[in-house]
Amino acid sequence: MSNNIEKAIDRCRKIITTKFNNDYSIDSADKEAIETVLQALENSISKDKVKEKIGEIDLKINNLKIEINKTLRENEEARNETEIYINEQYLERLEIELETLENTQKVLQELLEDK
Repeated sequence: MSNNIEKAIDRCRKIITTKFNNDYSIDSADKEAIETVLQALENSISKDKVKEKIGEIDLKINNLKIEINKTLRENEEARNETEIYINEQYLERLEIELETLENTQKVLQELLEDK
């Protein structure tokens, strides 16, 4: 749906430019008003996309935390050094991925607040 809206915004901008440059039936105040509305709509779509991405990252973060807790429990039950080593290596990778996602989430949240 947002793709259709984006195409409509682009088409409206083209119509405004064409009419304004060739016909003058749209004065500059009308042109500015229409462009302001189009820009607000475009910003709204961008915010929705950022919110959607933040939601996806939230889900990934929750899944990673579950996997980390599961691996920690498995580590407590491990019977030999090899199992513990493998679990610790896996935990390191999970924690790096978790940190990366949390940083990305923070940046997106800041971006959303700035809009």
